Amino acid sequence: ALDQLIRFNEGIDQALSESTVRFMQEIEKSRDFAVGVLAHDLRNPLHTIVSAAESLQTEEVPDRAVINSLTSTILDSGMRMGKLIENLLDFTRTRLGQPLPVKLESMDLATVCRQTVAGFVTAYPERPIRLDCGPHLHGTWDAARLSQMLSNLISNAIEHGAQTTPVTIEASVESQEVEVRVHNEGPPIPPSVLPTIFDPLSRPANKETPVMNEPGHLGIGLFIARQIVEAHS
Repeated sequence: ALDQLIRFNEGIDQALSESTVRFMQEIEKSRDFAVGVLAHDLRNPLHTIVSAAESLQTEEVPDRAVINSLTSTILDSGMRMGKLIENLLDFTRTRLGQPLPVKLESMDLATVCRQTVAGFVTAYPERPIRLDCGPHLHGTWDAARLSQMLSNLISNAIEHGAQTTPVTIEASVESQEVEVRVHNEGPPIPPSVLPTIFDPLSRPANKETPVMNEPGHLGIGLFIARQIVEAHS
């Protein structure tokens, strides 16, 4: 019996050791992937900002249309970088076991929606974006967090929606709950992606499957959106 107990304990130790090794390997893979994608996706908008700024400097007498186009490009790239960094900070906080902080205040959701959408209209003047807010959208929420959530959803809709059809945002009261809907026309989300669409660092299995999590393709935009909703529940 003593020999059996010793062998049992040795088996448990070996299983724990192998599990720890596999866990650390997965952590290493996730970290390397996140760092690589982050570096790549920060570099792209930064390069765009530098190029647009250089174009403004080289123009002797810039045309107003040229200035508007280049400044819109800079604003768009800056917004993308800001969202990526903001989401990454929140992702790191939640992965370390800390709750997503929210500051609840009496507010009007319609105002938040209008302000958030206005930023996208300025950054994407060529894309039709429509907002429809119903009545009675007052409540106690975190305005900054809801704006962040809405920005993540709109970013996805713009990135993956058809270029010639509008992105629509609707906010209304349904059965004593506020419902926000962001809709875009385009390729439907594959059924195989739906179960993991809100998982962090999720990636498509093949090139035909669109990347659903934005910004920056890190796969954390929709994860943070879900965390914000859950923090308000």
